[in-house]
Amino acid sequence: MATQILIEEFSFQSPINIDNGYTNNNISKQAKSTISVDIPEDGRGSFQWEVEELELYEEGGLWFEGNELTDYDGVFELPVQLLDFLESKGYNVDYARD
Repeated sequence: MATQILIEEFSFQSPINIDNGYTNNNISKQAKSTISVDIPEDGRGSFQWEVEELELYEEGGLWFEGNELTDYDGVFELPVQLLDFLESKGYNVDYARD
């Protein structure tokens, strides 16, 4: 089954935390994040997450079977805003919510 193609960018305001594997430290109570998502038909997608004012940039992979997220890489956990965005576009992201 082919994956629904998606190439889009969205922005949101949120607190920003950094997790170093031992602790989770808040570095901003409110910052603007921009996430770009690219999901091709073969289901091997990616995301780029930028918080310009804090000079933070992360990127990672998103793997889908059909429209179901089956794996991700690059961050400890995907931002809830990205999961909500993907769900609003018709993707099943239960894998990352558990």
